[in-house]
Amino acid sequence: MADGTGAPFNPSNPQTIYAFDVVTGPTPSNKGEATPDHHKETSAFPVLKNRRTFAVADAGFPDGIKLDVQGNIYTGTGVGIEVFAPSGKRLGTILIDGSVANLVFADKMLYALNEKRIVAIKMKIPGAKVP
Repeated sequence: MADGTGAPFNPSNPQTIYAFDVVTGPTPSNKGEATPDHHKETSAFPVLKNRRTFAVADAGFPDGIKLDVQGNIYTGTGVGIEVFAPSGKRLGTILIDGSVANLVFADKMLYALNEKRIVAIKMKIPGAKVP
């Protein structure tokens, strides 16, 4: 599950980056399936390797990814914020009316944003700092 707001690194394993692919429907090349190896090394820039499915959002497309200091992953979706353990196991969902388009940690506050409002959620675990 990286988005345009910065690639979320796992604080306990900085070699891991979480990114997401969104497949909206079949095309002649993907037939509706995610194609993890469709990016080729065509430049001198680094390329991500060992791409694999980590988790699948239950509702809508993932949008915005943040991590806490324990490595748990938070992503905005059509129903709010879905939370996953570093193993990929779903820990739960924070329901927010109107979906969540992006989110940001500020220490132990998690701010969720959608088209109509910003929701502040007090967390027990602080967000991870970018390395």
